[in-house]
Amino acid sequence: ILKKQQYITGLEEIAGCCCHRRTSSYITAFPSFRQHSFGSCNHTNIMSLVIPLKKPLRYDLKEPLAFWLDEPSDENTTSPTESIDPKPNIQSSECMTELKRLASVRNCLSESILKPDAHKHAIDDFALKDCHEYHAALLAFEKKGFPACDENSPLKLTWFSSISPAKEQHGSLVWDRVCTLWNTAALESFQASQQSKDKEGRKAAVKHYQNASATMKYLLKALEGQQFDTVDMNKSFIQFWEKTMLAQAQIAAYDMASENGKHSLLSYLAMGAVPVLNDALTHAKDPFVVSNLPKPIEEWAGECKAQSMLLTARAEFHQAIAHRQANEWGKELARLTQAETYLKQCIHFLSTTSRDVAKAEAILRLVQDRKVKVKHDNDTMYNDRVPDDLAEIPAKLLVKNDIPMPESMVTTQVPLF
Repeated sequence: ILKKQQYITGLEEIAGCCCHRRTSSYITAFPSFRQHSFGSCNHTNIMSLVIPLKKPLRYDLKEPLAFWLDEPSDENTTSPTESIDPKPNIQSSECMTELKRLASVRNCLSESILKPDAHKHAIDDFALKDCHEYHAALLAFEKKGFPACDENSPLKLTWFSSISPAKEQHGSLVWDRVCTLWNTAALESFQASQQSKDKEGRKAAVKHYQNASATMKYLLKALEGQQFDTVDMNKSFIQFWEKTMLAQAQIAAYDMASENGKHSLLSYLAMGAVPVLNDALTHAKDPFVVSNLPKPIEEWAGECKAQSMLLTARAEFHQAIAHRQANEWGKELARLTQAETYLKQCIHFLSTTSRDVAKAEAILRLVQDRKVKVKHDNDTMYNDRVPDDLAEIPAKLLVKNDIPMPESMVTTQVPLF
């Protein structure tokens, strides 16, 4: 009996910890930037997809805006139906401090964000704080009547795509603002990926991933009524990242709960990430995204699919342990069979996409060893009925992205105007 109890305890420890030791990947704009780190004793279940950055081309917008303000307005229109947004009723001398502030923060960002995968340099150079400040300043300038569309704007604001060398130029401050929102989400995703694997690190990762997902939602809202060309301003592509970041927040919550959570709860948390990942996969199939980013989106979507399949198997495994603890031998056997099926499907997918299969195979061996033993015990001792149909595992989503925009993104540190 003691030996059996030690086996059960070991099984639970492996299900709660060791099976979490598998590849954590950091993928930015190009698949070649994928880095693998293998955990030795810490929880490393987190899937770390990092949103690539958009690089702004340095541009001192103070002078063109000052000239635009001081230039006499043309009261005549080429068409009686043409609408021209009124300029602010101020001269540049009256708001030179504000113009210098706006130009200064933008130039700081152009010096901090050097390329799509330069997240660490940007963070070290306070780019996330500057993104918040620049977004708040842009809101203040738009509210004051500065150019919010390309027509009649003196500005030439250029940003590079986050994935390809393509670049796009507009005169609208809204263009600068949506690109800033993108980079805010990208920097939050990087910070999440850099957290330690202990409980406090997992908690911080949840927060940063939620922030990244919420920022993508802010971006979708800001794009309403706008038309931009680069793929990273495509609605489906933004929704892909929104869902991926939310799923990674859920996985971090599951990983954190694995320290001492009940297996039934862990099953619900693991399953909670699955529909979110599947939503991300749906958005990844958008024809425009696929045609513009065939290789990167295939890599990113592959990570989401592999994680979805493995989490489904883990959810079944946690449920099997919960059945074991409740002396429900037939249900445990049925759940182990389900977990075995999902793991085999996952391993097949991993192998066909040149991904590491060692960790999934280790979990499969564990499941199969336990399945042999419980089948023997059930056949010789318990004779518990093995159900043909099992109830679906409820998906419990603990994380959210419907959170208010931080005050630092709405109000500048020093009041403008």
